Amino acid sequence: MKNAICYFFSFLVEAIILWQYSSNLFSAKRKLLVKLIALCCLYFILFFCSLFESIWLNVAFYFLLNFIFLVIQFYLNWYTALFHSSILTAVMSMSELIVYGIIKRFAPHFLDNGREFNHLLVFTVFNKLIFFTVIYLLIHFIKKQEKCSRQYDKSIFLLVFIPIASVFVMFTFINIGENATLPPSLDWMITLSAVFLLTANLLMFGINQYHQKKIWNLQKCSYCSNKSRIQRGIMKCYICRTKISVF
Repeated sequence: MKNAICYFFSFLVEAIILWQYSSNLFSAKRKLLVKLIALCCLYFILFFCSLFESIWLNVAFYFLLNFIFLVIQFYLNWYTALFHSSILTAVMSMSELIVYGIIKRFAPHFLDNGREFNHLLVFTVFNKLIFFTVIYLLIHFIKKQEKCSRQYDKSIFLLVFIPIASVFVMFTFINIGENATLPPSLDWMITLSAVFLLTANLLMFGINQYHQKKIWNLQKCSYCSNKSRIQRGIMKCYICRTKISVF
């Protein structure tokens, strides 16, 4: 029962993070109350799945339900929603791996009883704090741009591989750490690997946003140039007609 309370707190924080992330970056296509009901229903399903205490199941449903929420509640095509869902999943997973590596370094046997409420609570609080901080900084990094109502092209689908591969690498590290006794130096390497993976995903996201903004600006400039050319042509025709009518 106590673990269920901890899981509820964890998913409440994750729901708040998803709400902030999506509300700040995307244009909603439904009312606030509808969005709130949809988010509560989806995360109730996620909470129910967490009771099976399967990490793979939790992450798979987290990725899937976030994708569903973004697709049905915002003006996004499916591959754009897939990309952002994978980014959220990767950041969440890397945050857990960072905390996991640090705890393993200073308290090697702390997570041996990971199902105890106190241990689970400490682990949850710190990894969700990192998760919230990273997403908060990410939102403010791109907040100066316009809301992403414009759709990405299908090339964004190829970038989904990077966060998904990062999540797979994270689970590999965790399984190694749980099934083998590692020296302290390797614990530090796992933590640094998590930081590097998280940085790589954030850089990939930032570079993609930069290129999307650059492409949009080029399209806008091209549109303005064509519009000015058309206007000049109309003015020339008008002047010619005026001269003809005078003569």
